[in-house]
Amino acid sequence: MRIAMVGPFGFHPNKTMRSRALGLARPLAARGHVVQIFMPPWHTPAEADKTWQEDGVFIRNVPLSGGTPGITRRLTREVLAWQPDVVHCFKPKAYSGLVAWWLWQFHRRQVRLVVDSDDWEGWGGWNDLAPYSWAQKQFFAWQEQWGFTHCHALTVASRALQTLAWAHGAPPDRVVYVPNGAGIGEQGIGDRGELTVNEEPGPVYHLNGAPHLLLYSRLFEFETERLVAILRGV
Repeated sequence: MRIAMVGPFGFHPNKTMRSRALGLARPLAARGHVVQIFMPPWHTPAEADKTWQEDGVFIRNVPLSGGTPGITRRLTREVLAWQPDVVHCFKPKAYSGLVAWWLWQFHRRQVRLVVDSDDWEGWGGWNDLAPYSWAQKQFFAWQEQWGFTHCHALTVASRALQTLAWAHGAPPDRVVYVPNGAGIGEQGIGDRGELTVNEEPGPVYHLNGAPHLLLYSRLFEFETERLVAILRGV
């Protein structure tokens, strides 16, 4: 099977494509599938128009000329020219969201479209945090809601995103929970290449001595001062 993965940006500084997309691509390639990741590295333009391979996964940074319309056309054209069986678009917004829209409108009979959501992008999510323009926020919110319901399958990184997708009308049987973390690909891909969920409990750590606190957060979304105030109150 030929699987194309499409990103809204390159491998860095944002980590979605390196940690999540490549994390899923590696075990697929190890199982004999042919996988290529297509990205517009607009954060790092010096890396545009490059092709290489990592751990059996082909990686393509497309050229950045032509602004948003030019980059979107080039992404879509290169993905279709590669003739994939499945296209997995990471993040239902920006460039990858535009590619997903085009594929669903004109090619959904020929290509199976999977959309991935690893963040809440619209109102209540990144729209409230990032310095987007008003027009961008409106468009990203629409893209997210549209992407949830216009795909053959939707992968989500959290139960909250799963619930959000259901609330926007995504059929429950098309939404697959694939959490981030070590071994993401191994626990997210079945023997026949299908997406599966591993519900087995993780390792148990027996910590001796003083009490330990595990804070699961990206910190800039959760003020550490608030944590200290809560612990003092307790």
